[in-house]
Amino acid sequence: MALSIESAIERLLNNLKAAGRADATLDLYRYTLKPLINECGHSMNEPCNQSTIDNLLKKVEERYAEGKIVFEFYRFSKRACRLLYESGTEMTINLSADTSQMRRFVPDNMYDGLIEDIIKSCNFCESSEADIGALIRRFFCFIEEMNIVLNDVQNSTFFQFADYCSETVKGTMYRVVRAVKCLSKYFKEHKIGNVTADFSGLKAGPRNIRLIPAFSSEEIEKFLKAIDTDTPIGKRDKAIITLAAATGIRGCDIADLTFSCIDWKKKTIHFIQRKIHRPLLLPVPNSVLNDIADYILHGRPDIESQYVFLTSRAPYKQFDSSMHSIMKKYCAKAGVENIKGRGFHSVRRFFATQSIQNGVSIFAVSEMLGHKDISEDRVYLSVDAEMNSFIAADFSECQLSGTVYTSSVFGGIR
Repeated sequence: MALSIESAIERLLNNLKAAGRADATLDLYRYTLKPLINECGHSMNEPCNQSTIDNLLKKVEERYAEGKIVFEFYRFSKRACRLLYESGTEMTINLSADTSQMRRFVPDNMYDGLIEDIIKSCNFCESSEADIGALIRRFFCFIEEMNIVLNDVQNSTFFQFADYCSETVKGTMYRVVRAVKCLSKYFKEHKIGNVTADFSGLKAGPRNIRLIPAFSSEEIEKFLKAIDTDTPIGKRDKAIITLAAATGIRGCDIADLTFSCIDWKKKTIHFIQRKIHRPLLLPVPNSVLNDIADYILHGRPDIESQYVFLTSRAPYKQFDSSMHSIMKKYCAKAGVENIKGRGFHSVRRFFATQSIQNGVSIFAVSEMLGHKDISEDRVYLSVDAEMNSFIAADFSECQLSGTVYTSSVFGGIR
């Protein structure tokens, strides 16, 4: 007998976690499957059987045919559905295709030792070893297909390979370039073929940056007015939205908040960011703390759980559903235009944009958002003439003003 869809997802995520997958990988499976299941009209309590999986796969095929998803995500979605079926039917979950992307391309085994040596020479981290290693293997598949022997590899071979890859991996050409650098360096140093060029300065073209549409202050106010705060769900949703709008915290980090993360006396929250595994300390306004307290005292299920935000129905557990569904619900209730691309992440952009417009240094905003690099903040800023001129400016001339929040320690704010 098949498990329920909800139980199948939970079993799959547990298996992925036990296999050492990063939290970001677990999130990718979670936020791929759950919206797909909702789009197909399935309930999480339905059995995860062959019929269910067929419907999911059909929807994936439709989305790809309509150009709504790229090939890489199309392929990943199909794999996620396959693993979900294995999980739901309580089969042994075969993670071999997920364990190492290098297995997607299998050149002649005569190259195995050479490939292994090239990968070792690059000193990749675990995630890069899988991604770039797959492309290194693909290179050897490419020269086999082109009937090129090792002694005939030359500078132009690497450009041909890059052009060959561009047909299927347009969004990740930076990885192809990195693979070319590793391969050409190794071939040159070990005098394989006739490789004379220095590819170290090779760069991929600029990637298209998707601007994330922000919500306005007026729209945030409309959301809050549309929430029925007399209900437990309403109290929870209001606390989540006000917390996101006031701090810019990611949805996944809101879901991960535990009681130990909140310092009611100092009026701060501190946590390890799920996405980048770095600590972050943020101040929280009194009004938001009141919303959280109202939910805990009068809306949260009375069960023992370390997580602050829980599901509204039994069995009660961590509220880790797609935060996007919350904004979609209140967009409809508040009569706010549902612009394509806007979701819960747009509340994060609202926070960044408002902070910049209120004179907070972009360096401070970058710290509060928990970004590794200040360049990541560009996509969060509103698009108008004044802001465009600010984005184009040299940040080295910007003076720090107001409060700077440190993410390196939990000991305080400077």
